[in-house]
Amino acid sequence: MCEPILVLNAGSSSLKFSVFETTTDRSLKGSIHGEVEDISGSANLTVVDAHGHKVEDWLGLAFDAAANEAEGPRISTAGSKVSAWVIPTDENLMIARHTRHLLDS
Repeated sequence: MCEPILVLNAGSSSLKFSVFETTTDRSLKGSIHGEVEDISGSANLTVVDAHGHKVEDWLGLAFDAAANEAEGPRISTAGSKVSAWVIPTDENLMIARHTRHLLDS
């Protein structure tokens, strides 16, 4: 079975990622890669396919820069083919709740 491999590289202000496909001969083929820049400020997401095309162009996603700067809730334009939304969450709290549940069971 050829399963994808996700590689994450988290820094203090950015998160870089790549997805590699494993081929039948076990070699790796780049699929998509991207980066979330300025995590502590107004985050900017870039995703590029193996041919160098921006995924948001392929999806028909048009970001609204002002809405993104204001942190949403909707960060895509009204004319975008798909919508993008900011959903506030506390991931650390969710991880702690799941951990407590596992420890209690």
